[in-house]
Amino acid sequence: MSFRFNPVVPDPAAVTPEHRRLLTAGMLCYGFDALDFMMLAMAMPLLIAEWHLTLGEAGLLGTAGMIGVGLSGLVLGWYSDRHGRRRALLVSVVVFAVFTAAIAFAQSPLQVMALRFLAGFGIGGVWGAVTALVKESWPAGYRIRAISWVLAAFPLGVIAAAVLAWFLLPRYGWRPMFLCGALALVAAWYAGRVVPESASWKAAQQAPDCDARVGMLAIFAPPHRWHTICGTLVAASGLTAYWGINTWLPTYLVSVHGLPPAASLYCLLLLNAGMFCGYLLLAVCAERFGKYAVLVASFALAALMIPLYAQVRDATVLLWLGPVMAA
Repeated sequence: MSFRFNPVVPDPAAVTPEHRRLLTAGMLCYGFDALDFMMLAMAMPLLIAEWHLTLGEAGLLGTAGMIGVGLSGLVLGWYSDRHGRRRALLVSVVVFAVFTAAIAFAQSPLQVMALRFLAGFGIGGVWGAVTALVKESWPAGYRIRAISWVLAAFPLGVIAAAVLAWFLLPRYGWRPMFLCGALALVAAWYAGRVVPESASWKAAQQAPDCDARVGMLAIFAPPHRWHTICGTLVAASGLTAYWGINTWLPTYLVSVHGLPPAASLYCLLLLNAGMFCGYLLLAVCAERFGKYAVLVASFALAALMIPLYAQVRDATVLLWLGPVMAA
């Protein structure tokens, strides 16, 4: 693997109001994606107490959502290639908003599991569609930082989920919190108004050699196989740690360290503040040193920090080490 990097010199005049509106819509959609996804992690201690769940049974609730996310990435990625990035983005947001809100009316863990799976099917489709839109629409010299800003919306959504949990859970319980998942429909409405379809996608559809029947397995054809396998392994490795930490951290801090729920939420707020800074730092470093070098450095540092964080027993150290690990 080569780390030689020839940066593209940005041209400020190339960024138009249409680009900025697309970026705003992408951040809104991805921020609400995070907000709705993290609601289960925030509400998990209350669900465990109300239905007397074991940690294994509680884990199945989160697993159902992740299965939905995984299937969504495959199906909606194919749907985005076939029917357009804009349509895939809107379908994803509407699906996760509706089914997250529906969890508020669940009467059993099995119903939560089923609805979480369906919500996950929408949650997993947002990132692929919005990344393709930004990459195919923004000028080359600004793509890394534009995508980093969309990524940075995710920790902002997690912070919003933590604030909602702090306000709603002690006063009203977990059901009103899930009902707030429907707020993501506002992001879908805004994206529907301001986001145009990708010009690159439309041009590809009109090309003489375009085959609308290409299936999902085409990405494993010889020219693309190695990139598909390697990219999947890299993403799976990072997301295993990322989702494992974010899904279980509130329960871990309350159950293992005996912290009150409010303290666990403070830890989560600081962790995601560090993650927000890390995303923006990523853009600066990637533009200076190249994407591959920054990716390898991020994995190496995460591999050191995550086990270190898991060994800490002091609550104060946990509080302040979290944002460093996340960044």
